[in-house]
Amino acid sequence: MKTSVRPLVCAFGAVLSWSTVATAFKLSLECMSWFSLLSVAIPTATAVFFLIAAFQRKLPQLRKLSAHDAGYIVAIGLLNPLIYYCTLFIAYDLLPAQVAQPVNYTWPMWFIVLYAVVHCTKPPLFQIAGLALSFLGVVVISTGKPGSTIPVAGVAVALVSALIWAGYWMLSLRVSVDRIVTLLLGFGASSLVLVALRLLGGMGFSIPGAGYAVYVGLFEMAIPFVLWQYALAMAPNKYLVNQLSYLSPVLSLVLINFYLGERLALTTIVGALLIIGGILVSNARHERECAVGRHSTKS
Repeated sequence: MKTSVRPLVCAFGAVLSWSTVATAFKLSLECMSWFSLLSVAIPTATAVFFLIAAFQRKLPQLRKLSAHDAGYIVAIGLLNPLIYYCTLFIAYDLLPAQVAQPVNYTWPMWFIVLYAVVHCTKPPLFQIAGLALSFLGVVVISTGKPGSTIPVAGVAVALVSALIWAGYWMLSLRVSVDRIVTLLLGFGASSLVLVALRLLGGMGFSIPGAGYAVYVGLFEMAIPFVLWQYALAMAPNKYLVNQLSYLSPVLSLVLINFYLGERLALTTIVGALLIIGGILVSNARHERECAVGRHSTKS
């Protein structure tokens, strides 16, 4: 396989994988609680990161971490995966998948808001327009189809999950440690917390749905992230790779309709398009700069 093709194959693999997980979330939650889902999925992902770190001979880097770096990585590791996925699974428990998935996809908008707050800056007009467009999409989705009611609490939880995810990525920008090592330490810490909570709380374990939970750990939390990181690192055209990510929510809605039997409401389709459109608008200037940069390089 040509070197230039491999990153695109990896990117498509990640997108296809992420497209299936909203369906997997709902199927899992029909058989087990969100806590049981967490208790299987996060340790599964931890095992994958351990194997990758061992294969790439990165495990010795754990011993070389300073106490400050290790503590910081563990802290943001508790934010994601533990708190983030806890919030996300609760949202999926409360909402139809066709609502939870696109609302959670607003995280790039939250990233813009957080960046502006942290750095005390005012977002440019085109980003404000993108924000307004995406949150209009959330409002449209929240109205649901005629005769149905979308729980406001569920939409709020889904929005909070997107905010947590954006906050995690902002905090992780300060980490200079290898990404696989960072994920292994963060997921490992979250796994230990889950084990402690289960032992202290005397919580039982549900075998039905465990297969779906393992799938979530593999194809939501671990494998697609590794594929995506490889694609971004190796692709000569990173803009193209990033654009492929917008296929994920669209494909996800198709699978939700086909496998879960959720007939897609017009409000879901319109709202999802508004959310994606808002993200595209908010990144319009960045995309133009990328295009100019590529043209200058070729010249």
